[in-house]
Amino acid sequence: MMTATVDAETEPSVAKRAPDTVLTYLLTPADARAWERLNPAARKRNRAGLGISLMVGISLLVTVTRHLPDWLSRLHSNAIALVILLAPFGAMMLAHRRDLARRSAERVASEVEVTLEVWPRRLVETRADGRKPLALGAEALRDVIETESHVFLHSRSGTIIVPARAFADGKAKDAFAGYWEGFAD
Repeated sequence: MMTATVDAETEPSVAKRAPDTVLTYLLTPADARAWERLNPAARKRNRAGLGISLMVGISLLVTVTRHLPDWLSRLHSNAIALVILLAPFGAMMLAHRRDLARRSAERVASEVEVTLEVWPRRLVETRADGRKPLALGAEALRDVIETESHVFLHSRSGTIIVPARAFADGKAKDAFAGYWEGFAD
């Protein structure tokens, strides 16, 4: 890679300029959980897991009822059938909860101060915990998801979570989300 130095006085278009806006806010584990609940890849995986658990429950119910001794089959009731059917579903829900907690903790283990530089066509998130800064270009955005309490900017390289408390008011949050939605796929 070759780099060239340019004098800012002779080439004013190359002079270093400041970002349009700089947002500074605290990112909490609750903010990470909010994203992980909406993460499209995780939601797809969760739906598939729940469908599989239902099929396993049906298979388990069919297998158990075929192999029950005659005297025990008379004791068989709808309540027991429901327990057998829903046991895999319950186990899957517990697994989903643990997975959500793990993914959230990986994203934000404890409160961390975040500085978000907003440029016309890119965002740069810098965390005080020493993580590598995350830069998202406008072309890389896949989804912009706005909720009442957050704006999530998602790309293949990562997700920037901006809580509503980072903005002066709801109009500023809506304007920010609307601007970046224009770039999303």
